[in-house]
Amino acid sequence: MLDELIDGIARKKARLDRLRPLRADAVAQLQKHYDVELTYTSNATDAARDRRGHRAWRHRGRQVSS
Repeated sequence: MLDELIDGIARKKARLDRLRPLRADAVAQLQKHYDVELTYTSNATDAARDRRGHRAWRHRGRQVSS
């Protein structure tokens, strides 16, 4: 079982190695994708934190104007 796992990993690494180096346009496309994804995730995290803070503020009996 361990030998099969090691062989599978070796095959996957060989496949990845054949793709290197990446073309410049592929790198640029990946960079753009990650920039958008990380920005979206960061904004979603900030919004969730803001909502929790707003709920806690209201829960303590204070009103927050929107």
